[in-house]
Amino acid sequence: MLRTFSTDFHQQGKGYARQCLKQLPHFVCTHFPEIEQMVLGVNAENLAAQNLYRQAGFVDEGDRMMGKKGELIIMHYHLDKEGVYR
Repeated sequence: MLRTFSTDFHQQGKGYARQCLKQLPHFVCTHFPEIEQMVLGVNAENLAAQNLYRQAGFVDEGDRMMGKKGELIIMHYHLDKEGVYR
């Protein structure tokens, strides 16, 4: 389980998070073939992160929960054996 995903403030906007997320599905499928989906929670007010996750293939299926800093949007990435969204 990955607990957090963040980029140092000074390194934001350089594409590091996007590149990491682009490689994540293949990594998960290679090293954890039993995993069928990745799920994350993102703060409802963090529009930049939501956009990044959508671009990476995560989907908002309407799930919500309360986190320490307010409402979280629960996003899903369904995997197939090649690490591609189904």
